[in-house]
Amino acid sequence: MDLHSLKTWHWVALGALAGALLGFARLAAWSDEPIGGPGFISQGEFESELNLPAVMGRPHLRRIVVHRRLRVDLVSLQRLDVVTLNYQPLLLAAPRPYRPLSAAWSHGAVDSVRAYLTAITAENADLTFQTAWWEAPPLLLLLWAGSGVLFVGGIWPVLLRLMAGDAGRQKEEEYDLDRFEPEAAAAPERSEAPDGQLEQLEAELVAALEQTPSAPDSAVPAASPPAPAVRELAAPVLTSLAADAIDDKEYAGEFYPVEKRGGQGFSLAELLVVLAISAFVVAMLLPTIRTARLQAQTVQCMAQLNELGKALQSYCNANQGWLPAWSGWHTWPPGGSDDSPGPAWTLELIPQIGKPDSPVYNCPSFPGPQRCRNYFLAAQWSGRSHRNTMKLSDVTMTSRFVLAGDKTQRGLYPPPFGTSEHLSDDADPDDSGDGMPVLAWPWELGGFYMHRGGNNILFDDMHVATFAAYDPLGMTFNPRRMENWGDVTPN
Repeated sequence: MDLHSLKTWHWVALGALAGALLGFARLAAWSDEPIGGPGFISQGEFESELNLPAVMGRPHLRRIVVHRRLRVDLVSLQRLDVVTLNYQPLLLAAPRPYRPLSAAWSHGAVDSVRAYLTAITAENADLTFQTAWWEAPPLLLLLWAGSGVLFVGGIWPVLLRLMAGDAGRQKEEEYDLDRFEPEAAAAPERSEAPDGQLEQLEAELVAALEQTPSAPDSAVPAASPPAPAVRELAAPVLTSLAADAIDDKEYAGEFYPVEKRGGQGFSLAELLVVLAISAFVVAMLLPTIRTARLQAQTVQCMAQLNELGKALQSYCNANQGWLPAWSGWHTWPPGGSDDSPGPAWTLELIPQIGKPDSPVYNCPSFPGPQRCRNYFLAAQWSGRSHRNTMKLSDVTMTSRFVLAGDKTQRGLYPPPFGTSEHLSDDADPDDSGDGMPVLAWPWELGGFYMHRGGNNILFDDMHVATFAAYDPLGMTFNPRRMENWGDVTPN
């Protein structure tokens, strides 16, 4: 396709389409960003620090901006370090709807953290926040489309015209006909027929044709020699043509000069077009590839949890219906400095699923730098009942009882990702308690999302589902009635 044949509205349409597609890619990249972990604070920390007094004239929290995401609201802020008096950038993942934890709040749940901050700032004039209106999807797509129109519809055609002008000047210099003037001047001058000779020549030709006898259709008429006058008039012309055709290298063609060359490569315009298309395709494919990879990791994690559920069922069948017993913090191999006495459920499952360092315990979406055991076993109800295990027959809420799932509490992971005092990974992860939920959400202390859409949970009926927040109607931590984790755990 000839790029120079495209009209202005073609470039504008192409620019708007390219910009809109890049805007969609940007939205997809935002939806795939990790939620929770290092750099995030809990909802309790956020609310307790909102009304802290200023230090030496500096507010404790500043530059509070609410960013709306697919499943949560991200609040970016800067918190003052009272020791160095420097501000540290932090994030908060706020659920929707937002349920304030502050004791001074008596209005119940609100639809979003933005509504909560609006009510707080109405009472505290020194506290301000803003909403990231520039990140609204319609406006973002419009801005990207406008950028595409500006570049593709405005700058790109100008560049092509400039490059076309350079190419035209090169072509004009390459095929300049004036360079043939010396050869033409050196050639014999063509003579013109004197006045009256043309009429005489024409009369002689007509007379010769009339005197030529007609031949049958199948016979070819014999060529008669030209009249002396014809030869005399044509001689100067033939001499001039012969002189012009001497140098066939400079005049290789019948009507125009051609310089003999090899095959030409890409022009600058074609090269820039290829580079622009390649960059556009890469910018479009990278978020798509990342989204597909994250989704594949979520599915793989669900398959591993399902395999763990089958191993637990097999263990129960071989042990009169009892699940593996849980204990304290254990190491693998046993006998480490953090190893505590008692059983470890991952060691008890060795005949059914393999050793505790088996890849089946490692979630492919775990954001930490080291390899850890990322699944927990239900144990808090047993612990509250002063037992180390339970029977599957104790479970009556089979489709909603949380049997296992992603361990999303940083306090139960060793450094550098986790904040545990133990330097080794626990070979007996469970949710027995100590006031620290093992299945923690990003707005809770130490919580994070293991996957793009939330956290995977294995239920007693062996089905696995992904949840973005605690669902009081879809899950329970009590095998016999609907109870939240905090309600089941004793104070």
